[in-house]
Formats: sequence, C-alpha cells, structure tokens
Amino acid sequence: MDNKKEIIVLSGGGHKGMVKYQSVPGQNVVKGSCNLDFRPSNAKLYLVGDEIAEIALYDSNTTFEVPFRASCDVSCVVRSSALIMFGGHSAKSKTLAEIDEYNKQKAVEKIAKKHVETLEKDAEKVPFPDTSNIVKTGAETVKNLSFTNEWTKYDGNNFYYAVKPQIDELFVCHPSEKALDEAVENSKWVRVETSDGYYVVGLLFNEKEPSFICYGVPSKDKTSPPDELENACVWLPLPDGENGYWVIYQSARNGSIVK
Repeated sequence: MDNKKEIIVLSGGGHKGMVKYQSVPGQNVVKGSCNLDFRPSNAKLYLVGDEIAEIALYDSNTTFEVPFRASCDVSCVVRSSALIMFGGHSAKSKTLAEIDEYNKQKAVEKIAKKHVETLEKDAEKVPFPDTSNIVKTGAETVKNLSFTNEWTKYDGNNFYYAVKPQIDELFVCHPSEKALDEAVENSKWVRVETSDGYYVVGLLFNEKEPSFICYGVPSKDKTSPPDELENACVWLPLPDGENGYWVIYQSARNGSIVK
C-alpha cells in the first residue's frame, strides 16, 4: 500500500468525523489522524483492511502511526459502549463482524498468555516438561506453528489435539474446580491462580470426545463482562444463584469462538 493516501468520512450516533491516513513508503505502516465533532470516552478507532489496526481515542483530535496492511479498500469504525461510527468502502455489517472476531481472538490470546506465564512459574517450582514451546491457543496462531514431532499438526479440523499438550499440563499443574465440575454436565475444570485473582479452564465433552475448550473468570455481576472478554463471553451461573463465571467457549474442532 505504498504512497496511498485517503480521507474517510465517518458518521453514526448523531455525530460526524473524518479519518485521514497515508502509508509510510517501504513499510507496512500508516500514519494519520482521526477528527471527531465530540470528545470520545473510552472509544477506539479500527482500521480494517487485510488486517485490523486498533487505536485508542481520548480526544476529538487524535494522531496515530500503526502497523497496517491493506491491498484492498479500507473501512474505518469508531466504537465505544455508547456509539458506533462507520465509514469506508466495505459493507458495514461485514466490517463490524470482522472487528468482533478480532476482539474475540484477542481476548482468547490474552487468557492464553496467562496460561504461558503461569506454566512457566510452575516449571520453576516443580520438575516438569520444558514449557518453552507452549503456544497461544488461537486458531490462526496454531496454523502458523511448526510443532515438535510428538505433537499433532493442526489441519483445520483437530484444534483440541493440536493444543492438547498445553491443556494436559494445565490439568496436571492446577487443582480441579469442583463447583464447576458439578454445575456443568459432562465437563471438567481446573482453577489457575494468578497474582491478581484466578481464572478457570475447562473441557466440555460430547460423550468421550472434547467439544469445547473453555476459559472463565469469576464474577458476581452477570450484566457487565470484563472489558477484555467483551463480545466474546457468555454468563455461566453457579447453582447458588449469586456467583458465576464469564466464559469463552472455543470449538475443540477448529478453534473458533462460539457465543
């Protein structure tokens, strides 16, 4: 996208705005600005092309320089909890769906990163297999990895078996979460302690075969999911009626997020 310059007009939620950007010659980078007719609160600008770039907006005028590639037409979205503004050449519904999928994958990768950090800490405390090859549990990440010989290669239809070594380590290193074992039929769960609390990892089974890999964070608030899991998680209540978990369900077959 060398030497490309573009101005995209945004509208939505009763507001208007404009995104100006240009490519940086010889690099997959764009720089530009976002100008709005209001001061946003906790909003983000998304540039959507071959990949997605995400920019935090804190003022009516924001400049940016971010990694980005686009061999096709680019669309832009300003999004917050209160409004959506759109502009560009693609269909709005298609662009928003791509952003939702991007945020879902990012949420999974954030939790997966905690897996890696926790497993590495555990490896320092007890004798355990080398964790240097542990990978993030995102389908696109797995597709691009060269696994060691004893690992199953991911072929697009066997996600669970491609990441089974990491899952097995979690279930060996961490205690079971009995409340969820009993609350969810045909499942097993472990509790992973972190420096700022804990989260759970679970497997749901269809007969003996895993059907979903699950990641959950505890909460007493069933109306407001954590920011990092927004648009990717589902509320799972416990039988006591007061507590529950915000849970991401990942297909054991292909790694996609199911909501």
